[in-house]
Amino acid sequence: MKMKFPPLTIHNPIVLVLLWFLWISALPAADLIFTPAAPSVEAGKQIAIAVSGARGQITWNPSKGQVQGIGTQVTYIAPDQPGLDVVTVFDNDGNVGTLKITITATQTITSLENANWEVFTNRSHIQAVAISEGGQTLLVGTTGGLEQRDAQTGELKKVLTNLDGLPNNSVRAFVIDKNEGLWIGTAGGLAHINANATLKVFNQDNTILPSNNVSALLEDGQGGIWVGTENGLAHRHEDGRWEVFNQDNSQLPNNGINALITDGQGGLWIGTGDFLGGGLAHLSASHTWTVFERDNSKLPDHGIISLLQDGAGGIWIGTWYGGLAHMKADGDWDIFNKSNSPLPDNWIVSLFLDGNGGIWIGTSEGGLAHLKADGTWEILNKDNSPIPANRINAIIADSHGGIWIGTGSFPSGGGLLHFQADGALNLFNQEASGLPHNEVTAVIKDSHGGVWVGTSENGLAHFQADGAWQIFNTNNSQLPANRINTLLADNNGGIWIGTSDGGLVHYQANDSWEIFTPDNSELPDTYVNAIIDDSLGGIWVGTDSGLIQRRADGTWALFNPDNFDMLYNSVYAIATDGYGGIWIAWEGITHLNADGSWKSFNKDNSNLPDNDVISLLRDDRGGLWIGTYEGGLVHKDASDNWEIFNQDNSKLPANRINTLTKDNSGGLWVGTENGLAHFHANGSWDIFKTNNSGLPSNWINSLHGDNYGGVWIGAGLSGLAHLTFGQKSTLCTQVNATDCEALITGKRAAILVHPRGQGQGYNQAVSIEFMASHAYRTLQSRGYENDEIYFLSYKPDVDTNGDGFVDRNVVDGPITAFDLSEGKPPRDLTNADVQQAFDWAKEKGKLEQPLIVIFVDHALTGKLRLDPFSEVLTAQDLGRLLDDYQNVTQNPTIVILEACHTGSLIGRGLAGPNRVVITSTGENQAYYDNLGSFSFSKFYFDNLRRGENFFDAFQTVKDKLSRYGHPFNKQIPQLDDDGDGQANGSRDGRLARKACLNGCFGALSGEITLEAETASSNVTPGQTFPLSVRAGITEGRIKRVWALVLTPEASKQRNEEGFSLIPTPIVNLQPGSDSSRWQGTFNGFQYKGQYVVTFMAEDNEGFITSSSPIVLTLPNGPEVPATLGQPPIANQTAYHNDDTLRVTLPALPEGQVQYVAVGLPDGTIFVLAKQNGFEPFKGDNLPAWQGSEIAIKVPINAELPRGQYTLYLLRVPQGIEPLNNRELWKLGNIQFTVE
Repeated sequence: MKMKFPPLTIHNPIVLVLLWFLWISALPAADLIFTPAAPSVEAGKQIAIAVSGARGQITWNPSKGQVQGIGTQVTYIAPDQPGLDVVTVFDNDGNVGTLKITITATQTITSLENANWEVFTNRSHIQAVAISEGGQTLLVGTTGGLEQRDAQTGELKKVLTNLDGLPNNSVRAFVIDKNEGLWIGTAGGLAHINANATLKVFNQDNTILPSNNVSALLEDGQGGIWVGTENGLAHRHEDGRWEVFNQDNSQLPNNGINALITDGQGGLWIGTGDFLGGGLAHLSASHTWTVFERDNSKLPDHGIISLLQDGAGGIWIGTWYGGLAHMKADGDWDIFNKSNSPLPDNWIVSLFLDGNGGIWIGTSEGGLAHLKADGTWEILNKDNSPIPANRINAIIADSHGGIWIGTGSFPSGGGLLHFQADGALNLFNQEASGLPHNEVTAVIKDSHGGVWVGTSENGLAHFQADGAWQIFNTNNSQLPANRINTLLADNNGGIWIGTSDGGLVHYQANDSWEIFTPDNSELPDTYVNAIIDDSLGGIWVGTDSGLIQRRADGTWALFNPDNFDMLYNSVYAIATDGYGGIWIAWEGITHLNADGSWKSFNKDNSNLPDNDVISLLRDDRGGLWIGTYEGGLVHKDASDNWEIFNQDNSKLPANRINTLTKDNSGGLWVGTENGLAHFHANGSWDIFKTNNSGLPSNWINSLHGDNYGGVWIGAGLSGLAHLTFGQKSTLCTQVNATDCEALITGKRAAILVHPRGQGQGYNQAVSIEFMASHAYRTLQSRGYENDEIYFLSYKPDVDTNGDGFVDRNVVDGPITAFDLSEGKPPRDLTNADVQQAFDWAKEKGKLEQPLIVIFVDHALTGKLRLDPFSEVLTAQDLGRLLDDYQNVTQNPTIVILEACHTGSLIGRGLAGPNRVVITSTGENQAYYDNLGSFSFSKFYFDNLRRGENFFDAFQTVKDKLSRYGHPFNKQIPQLDDDGDGQANGSRDGRLARKACLNGCFGALSGEITLEAETASSNVTPGQTFPLSVRAGITEGRIKRVWALVLTPEASKQRNEEGFSLIPTPIVNLQPGSDSSRWQGTFNGFQYKGQYVVTFMAEDNEGFITSSSPIVLTLPNGPEVPATLGQPPIANQTAYHNDDTLRVTLPALPEGQVQYVAVGLPDGTIFVLAKQNGFEPFKGDNLPAWQGSEIAIKVPINAELPRGQYTLYLLRVPQGIEPLNNRELWKLGNIQFTVE
């Protein structure tokens, strides 16, 4: 808070402060800027604070602590008790500013457990694309990791990188095996993830793999896998044996393997070589070789890049420079190239059949070509379509007649494109990150909450506070070089940029550019390594040819061996001394005083351990921090005392110190070649590495503090990371002093339970994870830190912040992300795990906020499911846990349950005194849609995040659900807080009204507002209907807007838990000429009934807002087919000899009876009444199932018929004869094969 009033002459500081409080509300703002902006200090300790923009004499007035010193920089000494202090600053011109200082308990400023990581990587270079076996997940291999996306919408679900165990982040190929495992080929080796999420790496160290650079993968049809590498072909058999084929031991024409496809008869086709040589090889099932080269065939080029079966016994062949060849089954050849066809490029990277007799052709530089069955061509490229790059690396069909296209080239990148059957094109190039390159060489914050990011190859990026990215490179701006070495903000909204071979650049706030080189200025070199402010309106610049000062008047002063006592030209780092002088790193360090005198320090005349100095940083007390190449970290204080920190005498993880920056608590962040170190003001260390945190690389290129206790990190070749430690410091800048005090000193706790679900809803596990993660994220946004939330999840590798990366400090049990990385498999939850969570809560003692208990997943009448089988937590057991907790701590509790039938728990032992119980539904089902973003818990936690109390938020969402039509209008949330076990009564709400989530301090950031311009109306079958909505936001940025269309079939196709069995249609809207208006169309009107349209929008922080629904009615048309039922659960999709077939039945709802059957490959059907009790179905015998949840458990042997089997599970109400009441059937089925 800053204000200004006329100068006064008042000598009594008490009177001055009183007058300030009288005038504070009416005074205009002044430009007083504090450093740090949001300081944090331990109780009883001290920290340096500074102010800029003040003039003349400065007065510092703390409310609680003490200030030592005078002028623009002083030392603040914190009081002994945690809380909030406000320091008021006055200057002679009447400027007034206030600085809030957070005072924490000892050792609570930062911790490994409370570390939150957000990672930004460039994944725009797409190398491979595939669809999972179930058709629900799109796999995207990039140079920045493996993405898992929703196969319908393209929405990012997860990113796998080296942090998850991948041997390299450049993912070039993958294949799904018969056991639902995933083989991943990378530039650093082969990885396999089994169905239990356990990852194993195969490389040259532990196998005979001929190269770690894997380029192609292919299943062998017998449980093994073919692996193409840059140095030969490998075959891993199902039993683990390896074979290697190369030019020395086989007829392979070249060791560089680019493509592999099956020949359909147990053999394979192998594309090899490059522009220098190679060829096409065929290895038959009988191990005979046939090689096709230019000399013995019509092959137009030796380098074979891509291969594709034509569906008629022939193959399509994409070559390096010879165009496209079609070798037909009868031996004839067709050749297509730039000379004889519209093919735009002769370098063919990818191929895919269009399903209509034509072929899609991805080229290296010419974009995407479509050769249709009638011989006509269509060409799509950057110039005539939204394709982001003309190199098309991968093509795969979706399940609706469209294709997914992976593009990308170096250095420009590309993206993922969805070409839908109706011609619509959706681009998914960098939703989460516009980072132009993954090697970040420089980071510096702007004056508005964003950061500038310099990269090693692709220029400069501005990541703005609202989440938008702006890219500057040599192609789209006046930037003279794409390698950025150093950055400096100019205090006027612009930035100074030091480049490699491009000179010095000044990009000003008015978008003008100034380029300084030796040709147009006195700059001595085009290689600029360091820039700092000279505090006089000019800058100091370190180059490969000396040090130069550019003064405020535009004149230059050069320091080099010719005019200054320097042994070397190259200046690696510069730091101000705070008194008008500077420190210079070259061979050793030199102090150049403001009066022009200087002094040098090196190994020979001082305690400096290494003359190779990489980084320098002033310590705010007249001293200097020095980072060396191999001598560790050095501190030289103002009295010339030296202290050396290295691997031998401290916790420093490496002796090479690449970069340094201050924290906001008087400590230091240290970037090394082997991890990130935090050296606290009290002398303690925290070490962050890839094996104990979310740090994406142990090599740290650059660091910059974020002013709120966090730090921006340029991490090796692994992108940009932002490390924060909870929201309390940030929240304290947005709320009043009382609420801030409560945030800092108050105690709080929450338990979040997320079991593994049962059933087969569309992307059901992903949706449940979203709802649980959203609850966690809402707790964080309201000031809960990781150590105040006990997250109990069957899934250790959850992503709560939506960046796609595992949040490693989030899940507390039963298996953590760190356990998983060490090879410990995940497991389901037990009652003992829940008891452990409550024991943790009891250890927290008396709280200032109610204990929050959240459950998200599945329930039965009167009980919560903890696994898909038999482990349940009954209402009585949960009630006893809560009773015990409340008796021990005397804390109130708030229980929030998101699952079917959860209202049934309230009157069965869950209700109790001083307890609020909120359930997403009553005795019946709960529903969700849009991958969980359309659900009771999502809406409810959104309202809690806005600061509503627990009762008002409940009423808001309860009323909202009723307006969304079928099936949500059948869902009636329940609230009980009078302990009588009767929800939604006249006395309920009195307790819930008194509490908000961690305090009632209101909304925290800009809210999206959505106003539908489309009105409810009638429609006709197949009509193309326009959809339009106005979207606005007060703070931040709207990232995307879409319409969720709940069709009659989507609303009816639900399993027993209420989960959708089919994806609900999504229409991605695009902004029009008026950026607030988003538009699109929908034409999927097929079945009679209501089409409920809800507009939804996501902001740059990942929070989603939804509109009130509109209803489009199709009055005439066919009825929706009968609802499907839940299928049985098979443990595999394909079986071989010695495997065990295990079929499990999902939980049976009360009031129903079930029937089980299996269909053999020859059409014969057997029914079962007990485990393995197969009886032939004669048409009139349908015995009800009498067994347990395991229906079939048999070994696979040679006597079982080979082919496809179908498992059936029929459920009907009790007392109903199923064969005569087909209209009441709920029939589910799945298929598996015996090979």
